[in-house]
Amino acid sequence: MRARTRSVLAVVAVAGGLVGSTLVAPVTTALADTESWCTSGGPRPCIESVTHDDGSGTPVSVTSSDPTYNISVIEADNDGFRDLLFFVEKHTTNDLGPSSTDDTWDLTLDMGTLAPRMVAVIGDNLVVQRHHHADGSYSVEVVASPVHTTSGNCDTSSWPWTCTSPSTQDYYGLNGEVNDAGGWTDTSQIPDFWGMQMATNVEARDWPPQVVDDPTTGAQQLLTDLAAPHRYSNDDLFIGSFSERVPNAYLRDVYGVDDPASMTGSSLNAGFTGADTSAGSVTVSQESGGDAMLVNATGLKFSAKQLHVRLGTVTPTRPRHVSGKRLSAHKARVSFARSRSRGSKVRGYTVRCVSGNGKHHATGSSRRSPTRVAHLVTGTAYTCRVRARSHAGHSGWSAKVNIRRHR
Repeated sequence: MRARTRSVLAVVAVAGGLVGSTLVAPVTTALADTESWCTSGGPRPCIESVTHDDGSGTPVSVTSSDPTYNISVIEADNDGFRDLLFFVEKHTTNDLGPSSTDDTWDLTLDMGTLAPRMVAVIGDNLVVQRHHHADGSYSVEVVASPVHTTSGNCDTSSWPWTCTSPSTQDYYGLNGEVNDAGGWTDTSQIPDFWGMQMATNVEARDWPPQVVDDPTTGAQQLLTDLAAPHRYSNDDLFIGSFSERVPNAYLRDVYGVDDPASMTGSSLNAGFTGADTSAGSVTVSQESGGDAMLVNATGLKFSAKQLHVRLGTVTPTRPRHVSGKRLSAHKARVSFARSRSRGSKVRGYTVRCVSGNGKHHATGSSRRSPTRVAHLVTGTAYTCRVRARSHAGHSGWSAKVNIRRHR
C-alpha cells in the first residue's frame, strides 16, 4: 500500500483537474469547437458521437454543428498522467439551466492510446463503458446528467479548505475528465485503476481516494477531502452528493484486502469528519457481479469535510451446522458448513475440543470440512467448536458440539 498527500487528479489541477475550480469553471465559447470531433479529422482523443435526451425518453443526436450545444475536449499531460477534459455547454454560456438536471447526455469518446482507467464527472447518474480495441486503441462511453454546482469559491492551498459563502459563482452544468493513472508511482498498480469512477456536484475534492494512516487506529484508510460553499449565490442551501466506484483490484493491491470480491456492506465503514458531520448519509455496498465497491453519499452540508472509508468486518463468518462423531478412543471428526468470506479469503479451519472438566484440550486443522482431532483421552467426553482462518484474522467460534466419551 502507498500513502499519498495528493491524489492523481490533484496533480493535473493546474491544467483543469477535478481538485480546485478550473474544471467546473464556465468555459464560454462563441463558436462550435469542431476540432474536438473525430469527423474533423483531427488527432485523437476526439468526440465520436453525442446524444441528448431532454427527459422525453427520445435521445437526439448532437453534432459539431449543433445550433444550441457545443461539446468539446481538451487533453492535458502532467507529470506522466494523461488526462482528457470534456465539456457540455451552450454556445454562449456553459449554464445549461435548471431543467437540465432531468436530461441525460451520452458521449462516446475515441481515446486513441489514452487508457480510460478513471472517469470523473461534475454530474450525476454516471454510467461508464470502457473498450480496449484489437489495434491497441481505447474508447469510452460516458452517460450522465447535469447538476447544480458551484465554481471558483474554494481555497485548497491548505487543509482545512475554505470556501466563500454564499457562492460567488454557480451554474447548472456537466463536464468531466478521463485519466489514465499513468503517473502512479508503483507502475505494477496502474492497471488496478481500471474502472475507478466518481460523480459529484461538490466544488473541491481530492480524488481518487488517498490511502493514508488513520491517526486514531494506525490502520490504513481511504480518505477523500471535500469542500463547497454552504450556500448558492441566491442564498439557497447547498446540498452536496458524492458517489464513487472503487475497483476490487485497487482494494486488493493498493489497500491490501486480499479477497475484495467477497466483501459485503459491513466490510467497509464510511463516515465523515469535519463541519456538519451529522448532515447527510453515506452507504457502502458491493457492486452486482463483485467487481467493485460502491460508495454513495447524499444530503451533504458543507464547508470542509473528509470522507473516511475504513475496513469494517472482513473476517469470515463463523461456521454453522456443526456436528461431531467419536471415531476411536483418541480421535474424533467434526463436520460443519463452510464459512463465508467477507473481504479476506478463508484459508482453513481450526477445531478445538475441551474435556468436560476443562483439564484437557485437543486441536485439529484442515482446509475444509470435516476436520479430524487426535490425542483425545480415553473415557473422556469433549465439547468442540470450529472457526475459520484468514489473513485478516479468525472468524468467531461456531456453536458447540458434544463428542461422547469412548469406553
